Amino acid sequence: MRKRRQNDPEGVRRNILEVATVEFAQRLSAGKWFLPDRYTQGICNLVYVDDMVKAVMLSLENEKAIGQTFIVNGEERPTWNEYFHALNDALGLPPLNPASALRSRMKAGLMMPVRKTAKFILKRFQPLVLRIYQRSNLAKTLMRHAETAIKNSPTGAEFELYSLRVSYEGQKARELLGYRPAFSMRDGVELSVAWLRDHQYV
Repeated sequence: MRKRRQNDPEGVRRNILEVATVEFAQRLSAGKWFLPDRYTQGICNLVYVDDMVKAVMLSLENEKAIGQTFIVNGEERPTWNEYFHALNDALGLPPLNPASALRSRMKAGLMMPVRKTAKFILKRFQPLVLRIYQRSNLAKTLMRHAETAIKNSPTGAEFELYSLRVSYEGQKARELLGYRPAFSMRDGVELSVAWLRDHQYV
């Protein structure tokens, strides 16, 4: 595992980006943003993926890091709202027009049973669902619409997550590993968007 990580920083970079950035970008690109400003004022402990990979590589090369846990962060502490707007601007999209708090909550509530039903069906009947998907154009269209609706709708947990005012400091990583972030939020967002376009996610 150690050797693989040392030789495959691009793989680490790709996996991290695909976890969050792709999802946010695709939501923004869909044109329907259901996270109102009041629920996105929490602190976004943002770190660009190359800085994260750098910290991983430093820990693998430092024997003092064995068995240790590190917090890796960027220098800035933007709010989630600032990050979402910066990503939206970098994507070249129209200014964000978030839904109202009431509409957002209603959307999340209405989609909850849809999410649960979809998870239950996939867990119990995934082979059958895949066969139907492959053989029926109508089923394929309906499933894609459902998937898009689920991805573009916030969950109840997101309202709390993006409201949290918690800042994580990375002093231990700085002192023990010599880690220093090299990318600002703006630089990281612009590079992320370039990566997204290169891989045809947006």
